[in-house]
Amino acid sequence: MAFATYKGIGEFGGHNAEGLALVRKESKDEAGNIQSRYGFINTRFEECIPCIYQRIEPFERNYAIVELNDKYALMNKKGEIELALKYDKIMPFEDRDAFDTNHSFALAETNGSFTLINRRGKALCQEYDEIDYADWEDDCWGDSYKRLARIKKGDKWGYLDNNFYEDIHCIYNDAHKFYKSVEYDEPIAPVRLFAEWKWIDRNEDKKYIEDGTTIVELSDKYAVMDKKGEIKKELEEKLEN
Repeated sequence: MAFATYKGIGEFGGHNAEGLALVRKESKDEAGNIQSRYGFINTRFEECIPCIYQRIEPFERNYAIVELNDKYALMNKKGEIELALKYDKIMPFEDRDAFDTNHSFALAETNGSFTLINRRGKALCQEYDEIDYADWEDDCWGDSYKRLARIKKGDKWGYLDNNFYEDIHCIYNDAHKFYKSVEYDEPIAPVRLFAEWKWIDRNEDKKYIEDGTTIVELSDKYAVMDKKGEIKKELEEKLEN
């Protein structure tokens, strides 16, 4: 019996696919560029799901998101397409177990709008013009705080928490990420409402700072930042509490 030749073979049971192993084939397109395609083999080394997919995400509850011809769909473990997904682009998935979220998620784009989806293609939040969830990774929050990410709807900014809820509504004309301040026990962010800049905490309580500047921590270094989010001075030494 002849077996197919693959460029890569994963472990059986990997990708949350019990009894299956992810396999990869390579070919060249008309321009000579190498193209990878993915599928699955079973324990009899039969290619039960053909190597035609540009991308196969790990299964969740017997379904996986796949990409074929730049289109996305939901596939079951039999290789059957259950549902076509409307998204134009799905970014790589992120795992947020450490942030107390119940699902992995990915940024998905449709006609220039963005949402976050789970591994079954379900939207976890409404659509926005921008979602900057990199702020969730910042170390300023500590374990007791929900992390907030900047979102934009039209020309207004707000914040989305890591449970995918619009914790601070999109009312601000401008907004920056949250920073750890030496003057407050919780992170604060500079925001602008019409012409006025102010500092707020995650409960939108306005923080009055006498001269408008505060000392923030950036990558284990300290700097003086004004209410517009601009660095006014970098401090050479780390401050001691």
